Order: sequence, then structure tokens, then C-alpha cells
Amino acid sequence: MSGRKVIGTHAIKELLQQRPRSITKVFVRSDYEKVKDLREIHTLAARYTKDIEVVGNKRLDKEALGHQGAVVYSDEYPSCSLQDLTKKEKSLVILLDGVQDPHNIGAISRTAWLMGADAIYLPAKRSAFYSPSAHKVASGGLEHVALEQASQLHDVIKELQEIGFWVYALEEEGELSLFGAELPNKTALILGNEEAGIKKSNKKVADQALYIPQVTPEASFNVSVSAALAMAEYRRQHNFG
Repeated sequence: MSGRKVIGTHAIKELLQQRPRSITKVFVRSDYEKVKDLREIHTLAARYTKDIEVVGNKRLDKEALGHQGAVVYSDEYPSCSLQDLTKKEKSLVILLDGVQDPHNIGAISRTAWLMGADAIYLPAKRSAFYSPSAHKVASGGLEHVALEQASQLHDVIKELQEIGFWVYALEEEGELSLFGAELPNKTALILGNEEAGIKKSNKKVADQALYIPQVTPEASFNVSVSAALAMAEYRRQHNFG
């Protein structure tokens, strides 16, 4: 079976709401009629596909651990091209440099959805992508925000700048506080993984480095928390008042 594998009842229900015709295969636990969420998933999926297998937990575990009673395959992905971004007057884009934990990808995607971000760019190598765990944690966010793979984030940064984006690197040694920066209509935020941070080559081409204030220097924010704070600040400046 090809395509992305979606688990988590909230994630599956959002998939079935947003792109039901993309469903290619459904596995649902044998006691689905006794569980409200699973019953709803079965009912919705049956409208669009006949390829539904009612199976036991062992079979589901082989598909994906942490499944919550259902696994669904989809052959369609949200997408967002640079041409799409060129047309926008306002846009928020996230660039994740070497973030490999699917839970962080999922958490960032969920916040990106709720904060109206258009896309999340990741390097094609050494990054978590559309994994089952990411879908589960995103709770439907991956149906609304495109995950775009890039051979080099450096090139994406340059291309975003060419279409009017200001690109900010979020790091502890930033020159200006996130909360003191006036974020423009078209903003892109680079975040690195917690161990290595942002690559020097990517920091070098960013327009400015921002830091998030904290009361102690001995600890650091999780990357998904940093992303949430930065996205919320952008949205506060541009929509939420």
C-alpha cells in the first residue's frame, strides 16, 4: 500500500472531512461498533471506499503502533508552492532545520494549522516527514498545512526572500527579542533541532536572528514550544490584536 499512513482518531476524522476521496485503504478494529470515534470513522469511510478491513489489534499493531483502533491510507497530500506564496499579501512559513522527532513535527503542524501558517519546509534528509506518529500528534493539522521537502533549506530561504519574505532565525544568541521585532506581512521562521540548532549556512542567509526571552539560561525551550511562541507572536501582530 502506498501513500501516507494516518493514525489517531482526530487525525483520521479530519482527513475524512477534508479529502475523503483520497482514501485508498482502511483498517478498523473489530469492536468498532462499541466505540463512538471508530464507529464514526467506519461510517464516513464507507461512503467513499469499499476497501475497509475489520481486524484485530495485532493486525493494527503491524500497521502502526499507537493507532487508537484505526489506520487509514491516503494518496493525497496538502501542498503549497512558491507560486502560491507569491500571490499572498500575508503569509507565515516555518522552516525546520534537522528536526527529526515526529512528535515535534506533529506538534508544530498542529500549531501551524491553528495559527494559519501556509507551509512547513524540511530538508529531504534527516528530517521526520509524514509519519503515522506525526499525524496522530497533529490531530488533523497535517490536512491543512503542507509539509514540503527541500534538498537544501538554504535555497528555499533565498527563494522566499526573492518573493518578499523576511526570514528570521530563532536562536538563543539572537540579536533582537522576538517580542521586540516588527514581523512583516510575509514572515518565515527558521528553527533548528535542540542539539545542533540551525546550520551556519542557513543562519548566514537569514535576514535577522531573534531570541525568545527566558528567566534562566541553563535550559531551553522545546522546538515545538519555540515554534508556537513565534507563530503566536506573528498572529498577534497581524490578526489577533
